[in-house]
Amino acid sequence: MRVHKLVVPTPFYVGPVNVYLLDEDPLTLLDVGPNTPEAWETLNLELKRVGRTVSEIERIVISHAHADHYGLARRVQELSGATVFIHDWDAPGLMGDPDYACHRVLLERAGVPAASISEFQQDDKYIGEFRGERLDVATLKNDDELLFRHSAVRVVHTPGHTPGSICLLRESTRHLLAADTLLRHITPNPMLNPHPEKAESRFASLGSYLKSAERLGKLEPTLVQTGHGDDIHDIHEHCRNVANHSGRRQEKVIGLVRDRKTLTAWDLALTLFPHVRKIHRFLAVSEAQAHLDYARDEGLLSVEKRGAVEVFSLVQAKP
Repeated sequence: MRVHKLVVPTPFYVGPVNVYLLDEDPLTLLDVGPNTPEAWETLNLELKRVGRTVSEIERIVISHAHADHYGLARRVQELSGATVFIHDWDAPGLMGDPDYACHRVLLERAGVPAASISEFQQDDKYIGEFRGERLDVATLKNDDELLFRHSAVRVVHTPGHTPGSICLLRESTRHLLAADTLLRHITPNPMLNPHPEKAESRFASLGSYLKSAERLGKLEPTLVQTGHGDDIHDIHEHCRNVANHSGRRQEKVIGLVRDRKTLTAWDLALTLFPHVRKIHRFLAVSEAQAHLDYARDEGLLSVEKRGAVEVFSLVQAKP
């Protein structure tokens, strides 16, 4: 099997997305890029560069339900007849118009003002332009095998960035296609999401992500190719850096809660990231909420409800 990296532009701050062509029968794409004319043109040119066309694609695997990774799936499917696969937990994002009601509840609990929630919803509608049309999908679960004529890759469920994020591992060569679970120069945002099996609850994004990164390290891949940017050649060093980065931010969060006595996720987001605007402010709230939840789950913080809003404080040491 040959694996080709196809670099496709996006309209987002993160920059281009890496799409991967697994060049063996059945011809398979991991991700496709956002639904923009520029991305469509580039995807076609990149496939031509490696001697292939969109019409030859037989299978599309989506690493997670973010527009920069799946927006062109419907267009590719219409031309090629390819089946689209995604993890069960992220499948609803591709199969129907997203309902913002669950996110609105989570943002209210985070202490986000109503006007800001409305702005976030408008930003989500803007991103909707890049999601493409809804489509039917086949679902994947952890440890599923995707079979090729002479080889196979294994699905590794790596929840964190989204609940249904996946990687693909070719065990014979220890080659890992990590999508956005591992990124060489940044850590993926632990996005604010409802739990896929308990919509009224928050998904524990940061705790899940750290477990996923640790699990990938134990797989001992020799090459990690990512969803954005450069490859990772030393996964152990990278995973140490991820854990250290998270630990430093946890220390800062605990210090801020100690100083302020109580904090909401909105308060923490404005303190940690005072200058961000628009969609980046939603990402800031996601990061803040994820760290507060992680500290609570580690027994460092407690949470109480004040109306609809959750307020975090330090766990008091027992005398």
